[in-house]
Amino acid sequence: MCVQKTFPIHYLKWSDVGREYIEVVKTDLQMLNTFKEFWSDCHRYFKKYSDLEEARANPSHLLVGRDKD
Repeated sequence: MCVQKTFPIHYLKWSDVGREYIEVVKTDLQMLNTFKEFWSDCHRYFKKYSDLEEARANPSHLLVGRDKD
């Protein structure tokens, strides 16, 4: 399988990439997308409240049952 590698240089280079690397990259992208969606949902929820204490008193269903970080 050929994939285009983009580097911060002036040209693009094509190279063969193994399946293992593709799976690693795919997993990383899935984790990143999951984090972005969670962050977006939390941001959208907390944006509703003008006071942080009020927002914490009414937690989103996404945050209920999670350990405090």
